[in-house]
Amino acid sequence: MLVLVSLSFSAHTHFQSLAMLWSDSSSAAMSSSVFRRVPVNIICLALIFAIVLFHQRAILPSSLKYSYFNTSLSKEFSLERIPSLTQSFPTSTSQLVCPPTLTPSPPEPQKTSAPKKSFEEATIASLREEGIVVIFKTGALEESHLAIHLGTTLRYFEEDDILFFSDLQGTLGPFVITDALQFIDQHIRETHPEFQIYRDLQAYRLKGQDVTELKQDKDLGDDRAGWKLDKYKFLHMTEQTYIARPAAKWYVFIETDSYVIWPNLVKWLKGYDSTKSLYMGSAVQMGNTMFAHGGTGYVISNAAMNKLLGPERTGLASSWDLRLRNECESDVFNYSMSLTKDCRLW
Repeated sequence: MLVLVSLSFSAHTHFQSLAMLWSDSSSAAMSSSVFRRVPVNIICLALIFAIVLFHQRAILPSSLKYSYFNTSLSKEFSLERIPSLTQSFPTSTSQLVCPPTLTPSPPEPQKTSAPKKSFEEATIASLREEGIVVIFKTGALEESHLAIHLGTTLRYFEEDDILFFSDLQGTLGPFVITDALQFIDQHIRETHPEFQIYRDLQAYRLKGQDVTELKQDKDLGDDRAGWKLDKYKFLHMTEQTYIARPAAKWYVFIETDSYVIWPNLVKWLKGYDSTKSLYMGSAVQMGNTMFAHGGTGYVISNAAMNKLLGPERTGLASSWDLRLRNECESDVFNYSMSLTKDCRLW
């Protein structure tokens, strides 16, 4: 609209200028011209009308019907291509329908597979499945050797898998080391010469001294003081094991210098029945009796343990305390085991 007004004003001004020039230069010649009879305003309006008419026909689509001589456009002016606003938007709030609220479902938990067990871990797990408990006999002066075992052959064992017995109460890592001699007759522990090393160990611990200072030369062999205490450990640690693990199927006894190939042991024991009285190990002979050597390890079934330490054999370990003072064989427990009815060595 502003364009048309501006155009009208410009045309009007232009024609006024032309008229003035025409009248000034050749008034005589134009006196008879028809243009002198037509007002300049009418000519300008006619030109504006022609421009508007041309403009409307050029830009409006054919579907738009327009009456140029009717001031009422309500009936003849239609916009077929423009959608009705009433069709796009509701006219009242009652027509508004909110979309349902969508509660996002929780993400599905990702299935994480359990870490794959190593061969050694799987082997120790199979020991548990077979009901095997390990009993490890050591001494306070062999702690460094025990530490090596815990870092290698025993590194995947847990507290329920193994029991440690020594001549000094203590702990090593998560494991409790039980004093196997604490249940020996008190008079023997306080007076017997073979228990002098035991008394020294207790005194060193109370004073916070290093017990390794009591270590003796290996060249002494069986004459070492700690070695002589071993014969008192066997029966008492076996008795304590049975109290702690009465339901175990197999009891495997080893020592500091033992090396066990655990997968072979598991596979081997699967071929035997723990409900039968079985006593198995490397044979050593004392007189006419064969028994298992402690250093190489031995295995006792649950049925054999019941025969050795059952209700009919109460107080077996204590009954040997006085007798052991005159015995030189440290494997006297195994000797006693061999004397048990129906528990011959395999």
